Amino acid sequence: MRPSKSFLMSCFMLGNLLWFSAAKAEPPVPPSSPQSPMDDSEFLQKAVSSPAQPQVARPRFVSTDKSGPVSIQVLLGPAVGILAKSNNRWLFAESPPAQLSIGGEVGYGFGREGNIILLLSGGTHYLPSSGDGIAMVEVGLQFDVSIGIPGLFLYPRWAVGWAGNWSSGADRSISHSGVFTPAIGLKYVVKKRVNLGIDLVSFPVQFDPVHDWVMGMYRTQAHIGVNL
Repeated sequence: MRPSKSFLMSCFMLGNLLWFSAAKAEPPVPPSSPQSPMDDSEFLQKAVSSPAQPQVARPRFVSTDKSGPVSIQVLLGPAVGILAKSNNRWLFAESPPAQLSIGGEVGYGFGREGNIILLLSGGTHYLPSSGDGIAMVEVGLQFDVSIGIPGLFLYPRWAVGWAGNWSSGADRSISHSGVFTPAIGLKYVVKKRVNLGIDLVSFPVQFDPVHDWVMGMYRTQAHIGVNL
């Protein structure tokens, strides 16, 4: 028995439909394999190979007038006693002997401009007429205040410390006391390196509360030094 034409036509159309559907179907996507976690060696390799961003440190000292925060000075000038207190009596000196003051100091400037200076100073006052003298060691603060001209400063200063008076007589005695020194001066910095200045007003005051005496002096000193 031969198949009818209608049956053959139906089979042909069904075959074409199945082939067309198979041709349009997208190929299946293979499942992605899960990534293995990064081990320590791979992590370290990536950390080393990736360049780190450099951190720029902010400079602590950027003064436009000084080459560095450290200063070393030599001081020289005259001094004279002006008043004294003993046995609850204040006396002004009528004809005090002249004194020669010689000293040195080391300072360190704080702040970006280095204008707040911590000082360690030492020196002597020598009386040529008698051979007596006074030694002083002080710690103080100085504030450099710019007055509009590059390198020129007006400075107030306060210092406190120890003083020792020695006598050139037969007993060679030394008396100890405290000392407090307020001062005001001018300083000019040459090419950021060399300091030239003068203490316009300086009043070292010795005091001994145990023996109840005070002695005040007027002093002016020129100084020269360097910034490091």
